[in-house]
Amino acid sequence: MSKREWELKQLALVSSTDAVILLWKLNDSKELEPMVFQDEDEAQLNKENWAVIKTLRGHLEDVYDICWTSDGNFMASASVDNTAIMWDVNKGQKVSIFNEHKSYVQGVTWDPLGQYIATLSCDR
Repeated sequence: MSKREWELKQLALVSSTDAVILLWKLNDSKELEPMVFQDEDEAQLNKENWAVIKTLRGHLEDVYDICWTSDGNFMASASVDNTAIMWDVNKGQKVSIFNEHKSYVQGVTWDPLGQYIATLSCDR
């Protein structure tokens, strides 16, 4: 397993209904932060400690789908706002906005080499 593959296993992307994408990283510290309103049974299940390291803002409505490049440096997101966005994950910045769809973008994916993005919408 390469260092980059290991690093990718320590990250998680979460899209939400408020048009924001959160990039989470598994916290390396051994001590877990106490959770408010957590009973003893739930505390036993919560063995990992995740922290938000980037907040990606660019969509105007709910994010419907997200997809990484194989090297983990870029991500594409699809939204109900009829757009797809290409992100530089390391910088936390938009690289391109694809706004040619006339309906919401249901899916997004990269080709195996990370050179092309394909989007899916019911408009065409």
